[in-house]
Amino acid sequence: MSSFNLSEAKAMVFHQAVLGLTRNNSELIPHTLIELNKLRERKPERADLWDRWSALLDSPFEKMSKIILADTPDGGLLRANSPFMDALSKTERNLIWQHIGFLQFVRYYLDAVDDLALELPEQAAITGFSMDELAVLKTQVPADIRPERLDGLKQVVALQKMLFGLNVDQKIRRNWLRHESETLEGVPLRLMMDGKAVYVLESLTGAAQLTVRPEDMPRMGT
Repeated sequence: MSSFNLSEAKAMVFHQAVLGLTRNNSELIPHTLIELNKLRERKPERADLWDRWSALLDSPFEKMSKIILADTPDGGLLRANSPFMDALSKTERNLIWQHIGFLQFVRYYLDAVDDLALELPEQAAITGFSMDELAVLKTQVPADIRPERLDGLKQVVALQKMLFGLNVDQKIRRNWLRHESETLEGVPLRLMMDGKAVYVLESLTGAAQLTVRPEDMPRMGT
């Protein structure tokens, strides 16, 4: 086993992140091939497995990714005996886990978008991302998005979370977003698209506070 062991669930996420970084790190595949040769020396009885990895690392990115990330017993076997594990330095591993955190955040964003039924043009107007960039998020997470560009995505996640807290009925959440609000003096979605996301979110924060009953407040003392 590798000295850097992961559960199957974490191994899947780890390899999703690693493969995403191979596009921007030209040294990663060569380093992995070096590690693969070390594995051959340490565990010659698994020569067939190392041969498969050698062929994969020499394959086009799309083919390599499809096989390594396959949710099958064979895909799990490859991930459990991956030369990527020890090919990374501690610093590189930290970067990988940061990327994994970003992967998880993107999933939250995509879930929020689906819940609110936001179309790509609406998402683009709110987040500042192009429609092409947003479309790619469903299949591939870029490794080089600057933290400051995440604010728009965070606003969508916060919007969905607040609306869900106010009403668990998805239809009501979607309707509220697309109809005139007396409180906001406008259509919430249009306001978000016009750059007034902070205004909308602050209003929702106030509404959420108003729904808290006195008996829900923490008691002071005994």
